[in-house]
Amino acid sequence: MPYASSIQVVNDANGTAYAFLADNGLIWQCQWNGEAQRWDKGQAVPGAVGGEKLQALVLDNLWPTESGGSSGDATTGNNPGIVLAYRVGEGSSAEIVASLGQWGSDGQLGWSTPVQLTDDQVEDQAFSLMEGKGGGFSLVVQKQQAATPANAL
Repeated sequence: MPYASSIQVVNDANGTAYAFLADNGLIWQCQWNGEAQRWDKGQAVPGAVGGEKLQALVLDNLWPTESGGSSGDATTGNNPGIVLAYRVGEGSSAEIVASLGQWGSDGQLGWSTPVQLTDDQVEDQAFSLMEGKGGGFSLVVQKQQAATPANAL
């Protein structure tokens, strides 16, 4: 697999910095240790293989939760999370994929199985993540359809 490198850094609601690095076909995550002044806890994001052109977005309301009140009525809350999107493949087989991260009770990020966000035979050249209205996220993709050969009718 060819060497590709890009990095994205985001801060959670507590100000902790997380870095994501695409390096030689894997996507790595690490957390800034302010006391030691270094990046720690480096590990590969599970299933995030072959990605490039990373985009990371921290959301306050990525994961909805429900809890029953004393009267039995369900109340809805939100849990923060990270959307880590990346492009996999080249040319007309290039697609945008995302791994969704959620902080556990131990403060560590747990990751979903990668989810394919696009699925067509048009080249996904560039993309951008943004917070969606009413929660979640939106994806904007710049695509380029393959040119028709000059000798085709």
